Amino acid sequence: MIYWAVFSPIIGLFFNLLTQVAVLRLAPSLGLLKSIFFVFICGFIMVCLFGFYIFFVDKLARTDAACYFLTSLVSYNGLGYCYFHFINLGETARRIRILRELYDNKSGLTEEGILKNYNSIHIVEKRLERLLKNKQIILKDNKYFVSNPAMLFMSNLIVFLKLLAFGKRSEHDID
Repeated sequence: MIYWAVFSPIIGLFFNLLTQVAVLRLAPSLGLLKSIFFVFICGFIMVCLFGFYIFFVDKLARTDAACYFLTSLVSYNGLGYCYFHFINLGETARRIRILRELYDNKSGLTEEGILKNYNSIHIVEKRLERLLKNKQIILKDNKYFVSNPAMLFMSNLIVFLKLLAFGKRSEHDID
C-alpha cells in the first residue's frame, strides 16, 4: 500500500489536530505549549506506525520502504513546524490580537485605547508572566534566569537558521 506512505504525514497532521482538540478539552491544565508538543509526538508516533507497517508488512523492497519512511518523517516534521507556528500566530501575534479585539468591539476602539493595552511595559510583563508560567525562566533574588535549556536551544537554533538563510541573526540587524 504505497498510498499510506505518501499520505502518512498528512494523516499524522490530521491526527495531531484531532488530538489537540481532545487534549485542550480534556486536560486544559496542560496548557497550550505542552499540548502542542504532546500532540506533535502523538502524530509522530502515528507516522512511525505507518512507516513500520510499510517496512515490515508491505511487500516493498526494504530500501524503498526505508526511503518512504524517512521522507514521511521529514515531511511530518515540516508540517508539524508549520502547525506550531500557525497556532502560535493566533495566540501571540499582536496584529492578530488587535484585529480580534477590533472585531469583537463593534463600536470600535480608539488609538489611545489600543495603545493602553499594548504598551511596551504591558507586553514585556505579559511575556515574562508567560515564560514564568511555562517554567521557561525562573525569578530568583529579583532577577530572571533561563530554567529550561530546551527553549534556549530552540532559540539558538532559530538564530542559526536565520544566519544560514539570511546571513544575519535577526531582521533588526543592519545590512
